[in-house]
Amino acid sequence: MRVPMNRLESSVWPKSGVARTEVGTPTWGEKLKDWERSFEEALAEHSKIAIVAAVALGLAIGWVVKRK
Repeated sequence: MRVPMNRLESSVWPKSGVARTEVGTPTWGEKLKDWERSFEEALAEHSKIAIVAAVALGLAIGWVVKRK
């Protein structure tokens, strides 16, 4: 029986190249796609608010950059 070099080697850290995901656990890519989809739906439902927020953010950034 081989004794691990340190206490974290044996069970905590995954082996390189091996993904330790449980069945049914979404990956980061899947979570990102879900977030992107919900973001697009929110923009489509509230398009006027999104346009007003973009204009306000643009004006605020322009005002901050312009000031010296």
